[in-house]
Amino acid sequence: MAGLKTRLKLGTSLAALISLGVVTIATGGGSIPAGDDFFAELGSTSTWYANSTWPSAIYSASDNKTLVAIEDFTVVGGVSTKQVRLYGYDHTAKSWLPSVDLYVDASTGTGTQPEADDHGGGAWTVDYQNYKHVFGGAHNQAMQHVCSNNATDLTGFTAQATIGTTYAYPHPVSVGSQINLFCRSFNGTLQYNLILRRTSALSAGAATWGSELPVLSFGDNTRVYLGQSIAVGTDIYLVCTQADFGDTLRKHVYVLVYDTVTGNVRNLANTKTVLAASLPVGLSDADTFFRVVGFAGGEEGVTPSMCIENGRLHIGYIQGVDGAANVRHRYFDLATGAQQGGVNELGSTNNPRNTVTIAPGAVGIEARWTTNVGAVSEYQTNDLPAVAYASGGDMWGASWSIGGGWAASAKIRAATRAHKVDSPNYVFNAHPDIRWMYAERASDTQYKLGGNLRSFAYGDSGIVKRDWGDETEVTAWIARRSAPPASDLKSAINAMVRVHKGCGAWPIMDGMYVGIESAALADAMQNLKANNFNQTTGGTIALDGAKGAKSDGVSGYSDTGYNPTTSGGQFAATNFLIASWLLTDGQSSGYDIGCGSLASIRTQALSATNTRNARAANTTVITAAETSALGEFGVRRTGNTGAFVNDGSGVNSTALTVPGGEVSPNGNLTFHKNASAFASRAHGLQFFGAYQPPDMYGVGYQARKRFMIERGLV
Repeated sequence: MAGLKTRLKLGTSLAALISLGVVTIATGGGSIPAGDDFFAELGSTSTWYANSTWPSAIYSASDNKTLVAIEDFTVVGGVSTKQVRLYGYDHTAKSWLPSVDLYVDASTGTGTQPEADDHGGGAWTVDYQNYKHVFGGAHNQAMQHVCSNNATDLTGFTAQATIGTTYAYPHPVSVGSQINLFCRSFNGTLQYNLILRRTSALSAGAATWGSELPVLSFGDNTRVYLGQSIAVGTDIYLVCTQADFGDTLRKHVYVLVYDTVTGNVRNLANTKTVLAASLPVGLSDADTFFRVVGFAGGEEGVTPSMCIENGRLHIGYIQGVDGAANVRHRYFDLATGAQQGGVNELGSTNNPRNTVTIAPGAVGIEARWTTNVGAVSEYQTNDLPAVAYASGGDMWGASWSIGGGWAASAKIRAATRAHKVDSPNYVFNAHPDIRWMYAERASDTQYKLGGNLRSFAYGDSGIVKRDWGDETEVTAWIARRSAPPASDLKSAINAMVRVHKGCGAWPIMDGMYVGIESAALADAMQNLKANNFNQTTGGTIALDGAKGAKSDGVSGYSDTGYNPTTSGGQFAATNFLIASWLLTDGQSSGYDIGCGSLASIRTQALSATNTRNARAANTTVITAAETSALGEFGVRRTGNTGAFVNDGSGVNSTALTVPGGEVSPNGNLTFHKNASAFASRAHGLQFFGAYQPPDMYGVGYQARKRFMIERGLV
């Protein structure tokens, strides 16, 4: 464990390190499990919504499976959107299950899909007949509800009637034969309040819902954010925080106990009860009787977390200001409501809006939280986000026992250049194999960074890997090469292909060529998409080390054999996208992409006069100033509009001269030249096919960028 970056107390046990996921032990007779360390890979900006929508992951003992709802980026009916899916782990077979579609996220509270609003993640409950219910897909809208088709089948779910009209953040809790659905509700003016809907009938998964019941309101210009909701007998314990109407500051921690028999709400110490007929609990009572942690003026936090173990109620919360916030823990005797001991300091974070989650562990409890490292732009994008400290960063953790207190914290998973880690998510009623899930995160205002976000599962023996196997196209592509790629390269290629399939780009592509780390030039010319349009080479062109094929700039080129006019693929004269990821810089008088002997379709990343230039089967020149040829460059066309594509975005959209300026692309698509004008730059990746909508192209670009980062080439 040399070099392990921890702040562990002397004598911290190996078991404690394993429980944190810092150390992973081998299983199965000493062999290291095969596969990647992520079990899901298509997550949209926020794969689940931390503690505010809960539980997004549960363990079903009767099925011996862990189930989690993840918000993926996908294409439904040709439209890019966010799809909530079931991902599951079979603890008997020790394997991950195929994902199952649950519902399309319809949340539009902060914008239209898929560009914004990632509040529609799913929350689970299992009813008394073992039917699985998932709620979500709403942000101040009608709450969606899906249910398993029967008690034992996890492969099919059916949409039920929506619930309410202005709901968000579902927290379903099953008690006896009834589902209690706590939600936040907008009152239409200045209040976001906590309400409850209860089933009045429930059989074979079909639910009838009673009327809306008020629970908690802080009054005008406020919001309620609910953390965990946990049943103990016929009582349901709720942990909440208060926010202003604009959600610019969240403060204080409150605990309420809802009695499912009487409908009354009492405080933790059982010194104050608000009768059902007098609900909701108001601000004055909340601050006087239900508040268990008070913040000073100017201090803020995030939605708190709660768990219950061995007759103790534990609360994890963040308290402080930007740049200086503390991760804290308190616990209370469940029977008396009395706080036990003082405030436990777990660590610090420079963003009070980061997430902390606490959960029962193998012994005692465990905590997970995130802390930012450096500028957010290091993780995500060239564009600086509006929020200086966006949520997420490195994942930290610590464990607690009644006899030993808190062990020192340890970094569990570090942020990477590609993405931050965020949303520590504990599995409700967890199996020891999987207690925790973490996910990568992207800002919901930068949705194109989503679509390839990965999720990770940890249990008492460390990380739980997933053996994804090889995509059929990858297997066939390897068979055509002179030598198989290294195992880590193959894994990265498989992952890149799966994301392109997930975002809908793969079916409308004709060719993709992985030039990096090729054993021979001919290997770099093989089409990964299918065994056609494999490139041939001419003139002087060779591999530039690991960076792919590079022309001499005088005669070298590669030819796809694809003619947009006659080949009959996805790429057509008025509907196309073609691009290369260039790994060497420099000006050129020639072109990186071309078509035949005419100036019909072509791209020049950096000219001798510091411009980039393109044509889109038209005489109209698409041009802009440019200083570097590094990155992904190409051209696309849809209808009568042409544009560059550059590092995930379409830029310099240009109206084409139609019909007078049209130039038929009657020649083969080429790289490294157009006609007789050559460019000398290394091409790491190349692809072409039909036009991709901006969101689809953006997600695909992020997959390619991750691939290049992982290979150490950008």
